[in-house]
This record gives sequence, structure tokens and C-alpha cells, in this order.
Amino acid sequence: MGGGRCCLLTALRLCLCAVLLLVAQPADCAGKAGELCVLDADGAVLGAWSMDEGRGFSVRYTHSVALTPVEDYFVIRDGIIHLDKTVYQDFGAGLPSAPESGQSMDSGNGRIVMSGYDRPLPRFDVRVGRVAGHVLLLPAQGGTREIPLADLAPAGSALTFTFAPCGCGAGPRRP
Repeated sequence: MGGGRCCLLTALRLCLCAVLLLVAQPADCAGKAGELCVLDADGAVLGAWSMDEGRGFSVRYTHSVALTPVEDYFVIRDGIIHLDKTVYQDFGAGLPSAPESGQSMDSGNGRIVMSGYDRPLPRFDVRVGRVAGHVLLLPAQGGTREIPLADLAPAGSALTFTFAPCGCGAGPRRP
């Protein structure tokens, strides 16, 4: 009986160790592509696009006061969206006017480029503007794919951008 009890305890310990290892490990995303996710205010997926580590996207809009184009560039690093740079024509409210530590500001060809942000943004919100005409720009074979945010939600709606290394979950997909 003592030998049986020993085997049973050993088996229970092995099972407990296996369960603890499974719980301690992050979700396995093998074979799944990461996705750029756009969510509505309730967290529902409005759009999901395949996005690999090191790849980028941008959001272009018209500045509400200067009425000139602004484009914010983002890149996926370490499974998180990072603000990389901002390109604009004229200084205006809310736009950077001087580089911070580690940043650089260049001008030429009628554009100002503020780069070197490397600011991690696990998620960020964009309110679909009436004047701004926000457009999501995604890399595509042979160029850039443009997705007007007004096609995803009505003007005034708040949209949340995030990156999901294992995919966005349930919801419509926009290839």
C-alpha cells in the first residue's frame, strides 16, 4: 500500500507541475499573425489587419485649424505600437514645435518631419473627425492601402487602435 500511495503522490505532483507550467506560460501564438485592431467604444472589433513585428502603418488627417495634412507614423516593436514620427506642413495647435530629447526635426520640400519619438502606445484613441478626414494607411503589395476611418464608424466616434500578437479575436475582418 505504501508503494501505491507513493506512485499516486508522484503522479499528482507531476500533474500539478504541468498545470503550473501551462498557467505560467504566455499564450502560444505559433502560426497566428499579429493584427492591428480597431475597436469601437464598447470594445467590438471594427477592423483587423495582419501586421508583422517591425512593420508600420500611419494615420493621415487634416489639421483642424491650419487645414493642412498631418501624418503620424507608427511601427510595431516588441508586440506594441510605437509612435515613430509625425510629418506636417505648418505649425499648429497640438503639433510639436521643437524636438525633445532623442528626437530630431527636419524640414524641406514644404514638410516638417519630427522623428525619434519611439513612444510605446499599447493602445491609443482617435476620434473620427468631421473636418479631419482621418485615413488609416496600411502597407500593401505595390503601394499603400487607404481606409477612411469614417468607413468604420460615424464622425464623432472614438476608435481605439491596438496591436494583438495573437489576433484581435471575434469580429469582422477587413483584409
